[in-house]
Amino acid sequence: MAGNWVQLIIFMGICVGWVSTYIFRVATKQMTYVKQLEQYEEAVMRKRVEEMTEAELEALAGEVDADKQRKAAARAAAAQQQGKQ
Repeated sequence: MAGNWVQLIIFMGICVGWVSTYIFRVATKQMTYVKQLEQYEEAVMRKRVEEMTEAELEALAGEVDADKQRKAAARAAAAQQQGKQ
């Protein structure tokens, strides 16, 4: 009878352990599908950048710089606004 209980406890421990690792991987988005999707998206973006002309790359770089400046200005305005309160 004791052997049955030991087997049950070991089996339940393994099941709980496996389920907990699965839930952890889902919560931290370390699932195989998520990783494959990220790799695919990165490959598509890399291919698009490779196909862009020099003028398109310069325009894109200009847009990125302008966006960074807008975000920095917005952060500065928000910080200044919080300082007034």
